[in-house]
Amino acid sequence: MRRFRLTFAKGEAVRYISHLDLMRTWERSLRRARLKLAHTQGFNPRPRLVFAAPLPVGATSDAEIVDVDLDENVSVEELARRLAPALPPGIELRAAVEAPLQGASLMASVRSADYVVELDGATNVAVRIQEFLARSSVPYERRRKGVAKQADMRPAVLDLWPVAEDKLGMRLRLDVEGLAVRPGEVVAALDGACQVRRVHRTALSLNEQRDAA
Repeated sequence: MRRFRLTFAKGEAVRYISHLDLMRTWERSLRRARLKLAHTQGFNPRPRLVFAAPLPVGATSDAEIVDVDLDENVSVEELARRLAPALPPGIELRAAVEAPLQGASLMASVRSADYVVELDGATNVAVRIQEFLARSSVPYERRRKGVAKQADMRPAVLDLWPVAEDKLGMRLRLDVEGLAVRPGEVVAALDGACQVRRVHRTALSLNEQRDAA
């Protein structure tokens, strides 16, 4: 068995598909490319596909990552050659490398994500960013299964920066349970009257990238 780490873009054509549908799309595409997927053991074997971090429905990305385990001896170049034309419109293979079978899982390796967020009704973005970053605590409420939970989003927001008058960049932590916040929640904390028009993920940072720095 060999493991390959694939970086791909999720574009406008598949912007509104769910993470579950994305997983199914990848499974179908790999089969269409006649690549022999490895499967889990047990009564309900599943293809060995592991995604770095689910992308919110409605968001696009240039930096999604999936680990694929194959039960065949294929080179990286051959995998890319066969897979690229089998992917549907809106999903584009950007890079492929072989990854070790041992070690931390891809999901456990994710540290943070970078986003560019387009806004409607934004005013004084640079000033609001400075005010936010100067705060030691930013309380917010999240509802899960009808239950409201109070939390502090400030530790999860690693950085914010202005991109344009109606755009801001943000780097959010994904590596600590309970700390992850959504781009829309950060925007609401910056300016409650502002609306999110579009979210685009530009990068995912992994623990191995930090260790190599």
